[in-house]
Amino acid sequence: MALIAVLVPLAAWKGLPEFAGPRLLAGGILLAASAWWCVRAIVRNPRIPLGLALIDILFAAFYALYLVSWAFSSGPGVSLTAVLLEAPFPVFYIACRALFRKGEEGRGLLFLVAGAVTLTAAALAAWGLVQYFFEIDISGNIRELFKTHHYPVVASMGNPNYLSEFLVLALPFMVAFFTRIRRFGVMAAALAVTGLAVYLTYSRLAWFVLACVMLLVIAFSHRPARDWLAGALAALVLITGAFFAFHYLSGTPQSDRVVQSFALSRTTPLFERRVLYASGFTMLGDAGALGAGPGMFGVRYLEYQGRYVSTAQADRFQLKHLVDIDHAHSDLIEIAFDSGIPSALAFLALLVAALVLGIARARLRDHAAYVALVPLVYLPFCLWSFPFYIPFSKMLLVAALAFLASGSRPLLAGEFPGRLTALVLAALLALWGSMAYRYAASLYLYTRASDAHEKDPALAEELYTGALGAYPHQGHAYLGRGTLRAAQKHPGAVDDLRKSLDYVNDAGSYLALARALRDRGMTDEARRWYRKLMYLRPDIRKAVQEYRELGPATGDAQERGANENNR
Repeated sequence: MALIAVLVPLAAWKGLPEFAGPRLLAGGILLAASAWWCVRAIVRNPRIPLGLALIDILFAAFYALYLVSWAFSSGPGVSLTAVLLEAPFPVFYIACRALFRKGEEGRGLLFLVAGAVTLTAAALAAWGLVQYFFEIDISGNIRELFKTHHYPVVASMGNPNYLSEFLVLALPFMVAFFTRIRRFGVMAAALAVTGLAVYLTYSRLAWFVLACVMLLVIAFSHRPARDWLAGALAALVLITGAFFAFHYLSGTPQSDRVVQSFALSRTTPLFERRVLYASGFTMLGDAGALGAGPGMFGVRYLEYQGRYVSTAQADRFQLKHLVDIDHAHSDLIEIAFDSGIPSALAFLALLVAALVLGIARARLRDHAAYVALVPLVYLPFCLWSFPFYIPFSKMLLVAALAFLASGSRPLLAGEFPGRLTALVLAALLALWGSMAYRYAASLYLYTRASDAHEKDPALAEELYTGALGAYPHQGHAYLGRGTLRAAQKHPGAVDDLRKSLDYVNDAGSYLALARALRDRGMTDEARRWYRKLMYLRPDIRKAVQEYRELGPATGDAQERGANENNR
């Protein structure tokens, strides 16, 4: 458990889309631990006690509906990948549930996990601060694009918003750990450093939740922890206030870049979220009771955004700040579209139950009580971000849910044989392991192909083909091979690019297909795809320019000629 808590957030596997690296790492560790348990259970055949609390039932109901939505998915390949990457988290919950049982032993194991989370958060915060002040380990094109200190604080997660979210959710674990060992001065310093890293990500939502977290832990703590926590909050306010004042008053080039990041945030696509949320609510009307299938929001979103902006509802500001979105920036909207309204209601009921139980548990005011506050901290992120789809954040929520369930009164009790359970689990683990291995091999080959895309096209095409052979639902490999073949005038480029649209639905994939059709002389079909892209993303001037360069269609020219003759 501690190994998962340390390694997963620190994983930084370049080129792996959709956080696949950390998910597969967590799954591999859990696979090894579960395989060992299966061997022991098959040999010993123990009687396994069953005691299901309310959180257990709601957790199981949510994932049952998740699997049902997979069975009826409108995109089976996309949903298979989503389920494959989601599988480690129910297993992680079961493992936490078994370990965080009542009594001193359970609290001791929770202490170990809290220590591992504390170590990880401290390492990420320190590394993020080094990146901020020295501007290292960041892509040069990102630095040039934004010309601001908004993006250097990325640590190993690739995006400052993911880092800030994880650090804020880790704070209750940090307080629990330091309170248990009674190192209050070290706790105050660690919280101040972590809070400074969160501040320097310039994530406004994380700032708000950070303030709420600090006030919550102060409210549910005893002296001397309360005094040190209040001191840490005061120090954080003073430090960040000094940073803010310095950047506004100094007038240095560096300070000007920081100040400009605030102006930048007011004009970024997601500052104006009416397009995103209006499109998302429209999507819910078409999802059906069972949803479109896990992972389908990102595939279908662009279609609905195009429908929205093509009407009079979109103003000039919105049309200038459109983006290709793969997450709804609201867990409830995305879960409802992917898995259906009942699934979203089950998830919401799970959070509400966890909130009520968490507040009741926090009133005990021991070191473990702080972990019970994690679901309450998670809620604002859930409403305005997508922590359910970020493995680093969801891991902390799952651990907190299991802890709360372990301390709750069971609603259903019983026992079942260990050998039969182990055999069934072993079969499921073997199935998941084989599929995960194929997917991991595909991602590895895809990453190598991306690196060789321009340097060695022949090798890149071979690697893209190998990636698709290992796992045929690798949409990025279809897109990569398609764009590579299009540059070589290969006849198979159009087929690859068409296939990629089943998995990767963004402006780049549409533009690549339109260009491939144009280069093959299929101008009428190319025009249709250019028009579709301009309907979906009217802000892309390159598409408009290339469409005009094609000239009028044959039918359009004939119609104009007939009109001139009539005159």
